[in-house]
Amino acid sequence: MKFLAALVLATATSVVANVVLNNPAPVLEGVSIYSNEKWAVGFRTPAFEDDVILPGITRKRSPSLAYFKFAVSTYENIPANASMFLQLELCPSVNDIFTRVFLLDLPDCTEPTASSRIHIDSNGGGVDFRWFPDPYIVVAPNATYWFALGSSIETSHKLPTWLYGKNDFSTANNSTGDVRVAHLKGDGDSWTLLPLYENRVPSLLVISTYTN
Repeated sequence: MKFLAALVLATATSVVANVVLNNPAPVLEGVSIYSNEKWAVGFRTPAFEDDVILPGITRKRSPSLAYFKFAVSTYENIPANASMFLQLELCPSVNDIFTRVFLLDLPDCTEPTASSRIHIDSNGGGVDFRWFPDPYIVVAPNATYWFALGSSIETSHKLPTWLYGKNDFSTANNSTGDVRVAHLKGDGDSWTLLPLYENRVPSLLVISTYTN
């Protein structure tokens, strides 16, 4: 699945695609998202890439984020005229330079780097949602970013649930602690960094490429 996602993107766009974060195949539980509430998963972007123009001449290419995939369980039998949506945001980090040394590294979503909305229909069950930003999102190299997810739903029994991915994250495969979870309870509140639930984070696949 990891290879196929990158291959499909590369074929469709004629660019080389790279997997930044791969946490697919959701389990049956996750985090529910109430209106004005947000959950976010952190990850680190790729470094600059050296592009050889001529022998002995290179240029730096910046990474761009081209594709996101995540799994959300939604309420069934939603009225056709209901205005229910998922709010997607890509947010930079506050205090990224001081991460885990002096200050907490948290999402800064006051002015997201990019955002989008996905309408929720009546499919229900576990659904894979996809976001193809157009244009691709140019990001800082080797920096921490957050994929944040919110919703417009205010009824408790209809809340969407962002399902956990199958992968465990520990010091063995997440030694720098870049993959993490943060929570915003509501408007006016501050982001809180949370311990990983059974070493898991909500499902997320992030694919990157490079731009000149």
